Amino acid sequence: MQSASGAAIAASKVAGSQSPLNAVRDSVDQPPEIPDEPEIKKSRPCVIVSPGELNDNLRTVIVAPMTSKGFAAPFRVPLTHAGTKGLIVLDQVRAVDKVRMVRRLAAVSPKTLGAVIATLQEIFAP
Repeated sequence: MQSASGAAIAASKVAGSQSPLNAVRDSVDQPPEIPDEPEIKKSRPCVIVSPGELNDNLRTVIVAPMTSKGFAAPFRVPLTHAGTKGLIVLDQVRAVDKVRMVRRLAAVSPKTLGAVIATLQEIFAP
């Protein structure tokens, strides 16, 4: 398994323990739990925020979707991915089955990873 600070890029299908905390992945079909829920319903990149220990032992990963639209807020972390400026949307964190994860796109920078962790700590442990 790669460390959280790794920056490898792969295009293979996701399998178990290959999901470090900072992996940017393409997620397939994230339908909302409630049909009328105001969520974005398309496939899009996301950041895996669950630690490797959980990813190794569960069939789900915890992800935060990414968007190039939307608005800045204290709970959204800015980043640039594939030349596009966007946000990691930490107010839409959810558990996703690993079979929905298509491929690894990249790894977030250590600076962005630090901002994600700090923001999650502020949200869940004020």
